[in-house]
Amino acid sequence: GGYYVRIDHNNGFVTYYGHMRTYPYVNVGQVVERGEVLGPIGMTGVATGPHVHFAMYYNDALIDPCTVLACNLAWGR
Repeated sequence: GGYYVRIDHNNGFVTYYGHMRTYPYVNVGQVVERGEVLGPIGMTGVATGPHVHFAMYYNDALIDPCTVLACNLAWGR
């Protein structure tokens, strides 16, 4: 995932944002707010183009984010 951020939501959920172009704009232990920019979109790690790799975990298990978030099925899910 190259440069990435993992956010612990303190309720069992952790979200992951990967492939940033540079080091994230946030630091370990920093509290972030909804809408805050975490870092620049990039293609570090093994990636074929600029994008954000988003993943979600619950109690350390990888889950389908669409089971928790309202997903648009047109995204190719």
